[in-house]
Amino acid sequence: MRERKDTEKRELETKIEQQDERHEHLRARNPESYSAPVGEGIMANPIWKYGFLAVILPLIALNIGILLRYKDYAVNNRYGNLMVGLGLLFYHIAFSLTPKGWKGTAMKTLACVWIGLVFAYIFFVFT
Repeated sequence: MRERKDTEKRELETKIEQQDERHEHLRARNPESYSAPVGEGIMANPIWKYGFLAVILPLIALNIGILLRYKDYAVNNRYGNLMVGLGLLFYHIAFSLTPKGWKGTAMKTLACVWIGLVFAYIFFVFT
């Protein structure tokens, strides 16, 4: 691999600076249509991804344990917590852990359908 000369390095640095200035100008001119680069923000943070998953999974396990302990499987408000927990799990997986493409689309569809079912369940059970 050849080493770059000082002039080539300076040319590359000026090109990078010009590109950064162009992006800043576009961002300032039209901020609502500018999207942040992929991988930025709180959703890219591994603490958010896996920490929230570590909160959701014990909640679901606790809800399943409560259902198995009382052995009352009639349709009542005991399933509400489990359904909300699964909705949180599906939503978190769909929007934080699934890559783009058909897998992401499928998970987002599942998460949205499940949230709709949760709302319907809560409406019909508690009214």
